[in-house]
Amino acid sequence: MASIIKVNTIQDATNSNTAMSIDSSGNTTLSNSTTIANATITNATVNGKIKGPEMTRFIAHSDQSGNTSYSAGQAFVCNLTTVNVNNRYNTSNGIFVADVDGYYAFTHSVYVYNTGQISVLKWDGSSLGYYTADGGSDHTVLVTATVANQIYGFSWAMHLDSGEGCAVGWRNGYSGGIYRPHMHFSGHLVFAD
Repeated sequence: MASIIKVNTIQDATNSNTAMSIDSSGNTTLSNSTTIANATITNATVNGKIKGPEMTRFIAHSDQSGNTSYSAGQAFVCNLTTVNVNNRYNTSNGIFVADVDGYYAFTHSVYVYNTGQISVLKWDGSSLGYYTADGGSDHTVLVTATVANQIYGFSWAMHLDSGEGCAVGWRNGYSGGIYRPHMHFSGHLVFAD
């Protein structure tokens, strides 16, 4: 025979803090910090939307004016962040580094002074190289083509292991100037492995 327990609130025995409540429709509300199978969930939702206060994300931009010249394979640098949860974007070198294995989504836009190709660069933990969608041939490098004196933007998603990262810069064979105040780079963890 099955047992049935009917409750609307579960509290801890020490100081009577509410750990879980159940409304008349069966909806369950957990406390501010709940651990389930070694994973802590903190302030999980607001109005039904999933919150991720500790989820890695950043929004970077620059306030340095003038034409800044970069070589092929050199990361474009945003020197400011408005958001940088877990401090994974480096405002000194322009590289985002993942803190957990997972899938990340990014967007980038920049005003360029030169015609060329802008590429996603991958940080392997020690150096930057061109990111290829299949991990191999040059024709799968993620790029956007540019025409001088225009703003270009693109977005992409990629898997990164902890310690790996990405940046954006001129593709091999291209170099030139960008107007940094018209540059934006952002990214966030979509989900961890």
